[in-house]
Amino acid sequence: MKRALVLLFSLIILAGLGFFVFSLYKKPVELRGTALQNPVDVTKVSLTNKTLGKINLSEFKNKTLLVFFGFSKCYDVCPITLQRLAKIYKNMGEPANLQIIMITVDPATDTVEAVQEYVNKFHNSFLGFSGSNSEIAEAAKTFFVGYQDLGDTQFNHTDAVYIIDKNSKIRRIYGQPDFRYLETDLSLILKTGSY
Repeated sequence: MKRALVLLFSLIILAGLGFFVFSLYKKPVELRGTALQNPVDVTKVSLTNKTLGKINLSEFKNKTLLVFFGFSKCYDVCPITLQRLAKIYKNMGEPANLQIIMITVDPATDTVEAVQEYVNKFHNSFLGFSGSNSEIAEAAKTFFVGYQDLGDTQFNHTDAVYIIDKNSKIRRIYGQPDFRYLETDLSLILKTGSY
């Protein structure tokens, strides 16, 4: 009996050590997209939304933000991106601690009403922001977004999606090739708080 107890305790200790060693060598889950080694503060980005009025992005401190720059007269990447974001948001159960935002690069056409109406076509909780030319230019500069007016209400622009943490800092950038990882990564981010 005594020998059996010693053997049992030995097996328990070995199992515990095995689990400990395994946990040390277990590869952590890696997020995709481009991680910013020096997260960029977006608290000074101030734009206008139809319902919220003029606000700073810092007012969303308790939420993770997905930010996309686009325009309502876009025929390709903007509607495709917003459709994909709506699908991801619905697949995740429309989490209350996640806010999806589009900032227009065409404030001349995209008034606060127009940009909000546009994003609501994809999901009624999405927020659209506009502002003056200088406010949009400052926001684009903060997010490293390039855009160019091609005339006839068409623009070239950076088509990435930015993940902003609860402290209003850009933590990750997802280009279109990385989009397929966004839902999985967001689920992990919202669950663990790790960006």
